[in-house]
Amino acid sequence: MQTHAIVELEDGAMNVVVGGREGGTVRVLRSLRLPMQDLTKDGVGNVLRQVGSDALQGAFGVHVVLGERRTQHFVSRTPLMSAPDTLALILREALRATNLQSGNDVLVAARLIGQHGGKTVVGATALPRAVWQPLADAFQANSIDVLSLHSMETCMAMAAPAGPAPCAIVELNSGRARFVFAENQCPVQVRRFLIGGGAENNSSALTTQLAMELPRTFDWLRELGVTLPRTLLLGTRVALSTDEIAMLRGDELDTIAPAEVKVVIAEDQITPSLGVLTLLQRLAEGAAPPSLLAPPSLRMPWSATRWLGLAAAAAAGFACSFSAVVDGGQWFQQREELAAAHAKVQQIEASVRARTAAAEAARPVGSTVDVRLTAALGLRRPASRLVADVNNAAGAGVSIDELKFASMDRVVVTGLVEGPSRKEALANMAAFARQVHKLAYLTADSQDEIVEVAGARNRFRFRLTLAWRI
Repeated sequence: MQTHAIVELEDGAMNVVVGGREGGTVRVLRSLRLPMQDLTKDGVGNVLRQVGSDALQGAFGVHVVLGERRTQHFVSRTPLMSAPDTLALILREALRATNLQSGNDVLVAARLIGQHGGKTVVGATALPRAVWQPLADAFQANSIDVLSLHSMETCMAMAAPAGPAPCAIVELNSGRARFVFAENQCPVQVRRFLIGGGAENNSSALTTQLAMELPRTFDWLRELGVTLPRTLLLGTRVALSTDEIAMLRGDELDTIAPAEVKVVIAEDQITPSLGVLTLLQRLAEGAAPPSLLAPPSLRMPWSATRWLGLAAAAAAGFACSFSAVVDGGQWFQQREELAAAHAKVQQIEASVRARTAAAEAARPVGSTVDVRLTAALGLRRPASRLVADVNNAAGAGVSIDELKFASMDRVVVTGLVEGPSRKEALANMAAFARQVHKLAYLTADSQDEIVEVAGARNRFRFRLTLAWRI
């Protein structure tokens, strides 16, 4: 089982959760909740030293979920354009939202939501680098590798149902309530409000405070001009009964229900927050959201022009494949004809050798041998073997135009070599020349020629000159 470790940071507490997928189920193996004085380098470093290596055993690093009020979330609707241009617009919006001047001063994560009405919809999260750097130093000082960084609101929004319908999520953590307004599982607006002392552990007091804060929050959303959500999901730490939930339902909401997360938590473990459980589930499924530590990237959907280009390329590929099948069939036929010719030559040579042996046996002992016949027999050359070996040496891209040889004259091989590139064509030529020069009954005379074909850098004509070994 691949183990994932998640560290949740917020003013007042650090939560450490370790879990992973076991079979078809995502499980929480260990869950710790430690008090933390403040969200600074020293505060985080002190608590990390208390965690120790045993709690993170089995994980290669940690994924950090940061609850920081200076984190900005927004959804941009841009005209249809390329991914780099869209990211440039997102970066400018992130700098405006965080009140920064340089792109090096801000961490940005972007996710493509879709394309609607001729516009590209992108959800983004922005965090000043100066906020994260001291915390990163604390992890580094404790020799803990940070694999990814996500905002708490981003992880909470992933618990919303997929689709364009807006949804609201409420979660509690360290005396604070966090209200996230999400679209397409991306946080759009975030509101935080304090929970009075004891209300987090007192469901009646919590219901009373939520009954006061939710109408204010919906008024705030009306002022922003957004479509009001009709569904409110409650986090894992908002433990309300059915009657208490009914008290919160007003004219604005149709549904109030606990958020569903398919993660199994052991009874002896502390229940993690909704955002941590959602992130653990996504990590176990291999579908984690974009990290703030990685360079922002977008994969834009293909346009109609690109689809047409792909269809044209596929058609051209089919035509080339069909042509290759036809040419391949012709090549196999020619190879079979050459093999048949080679077999016939061997048969003729065997017949000649048999007749010569019979003539020698029939010749009277002591008879005078014709000197010219002896000289002629001494000039016999392995012609059929030469044809076969030169043909076998011709690899990919090598075409033999002519093979000239005689008993006393030189052996000359001419032809054409080509390849997908100039380098591959020369490599094919070198391989062919090495095979020919290695023939035991021939010797090279250093008169080989290779000339580039005019107008074709990847095509060469060659002439190999060799001599018979005596």
